Amino acid sequence: MKLESTPRRHSAASRRAFPLGMNGNGNHAHGNGKFIGDLAHNPPPDKRILIADDHPATLEQLSLTLTEWGYSVVTAADGRQAWDLLQQPGATRLAILDRRMPGLEGVEICRRVRQQAQEPYIYILLLTVYDQEKQIAAGLQSGADDYIIKPYHLDELQARLEAGRRILGIQHRLIEARDRLQSQATIDPVTGLWNRSMI
Repeated sequence: MKLESTPRRHSAASRRAFPLGMNGNGNHAHGNGKFIGDLAHNPPPDKRILIADDHPATLEQLSLTLTEWGYSVVTAADGRQAWDLLQQPGATRLAILDRRMPGLEGVEICRRVRQQAQEPYIYILLLTVYDQEKQIAAGLQSGADDYIIKPYHLDELQARLEAGRRILGIQHRLIEARDRLQSQATIDPVTGLWNRSMI
């Protein structure tokens, strides 16, 4: 599916000018690997997001835009740093990765994340300048959940992130249900001890 790649006019909120490194609430972007925004101290898991891009202007604009949308943003300036951040305990469950970056490319990061088959699931959106079907297919086959072509439309980006949050929500509920069933199968509800099948 080929997407439009001409920029649209931003909303009034996104057109407001802020000093470089600040968002609409006056919160500073403290640099790579740091949180940006009001939700930094206790954000919901599906509102924390990693953005990895080696172009400072793109990284800055995405950070400001997503902070305005209520996300708590972590940034990485290259693929190696992005990979390291995704390996940390409590890593973000949403990630926007540029396809071409020094250190590690976004496609390789996707591949490594999927090979780990980790829980909770990390939803990855690949940012690319390629609109050829083969390039898009290669990104999705590497493990990316979705893609968006630069220059991107803000409403399209927002819609794709919301779709990712819905998928993460479904996965979270499935894990909770699985854990409840496992507990019911192994723990005696009266005594709170292991049942006979576990002894």
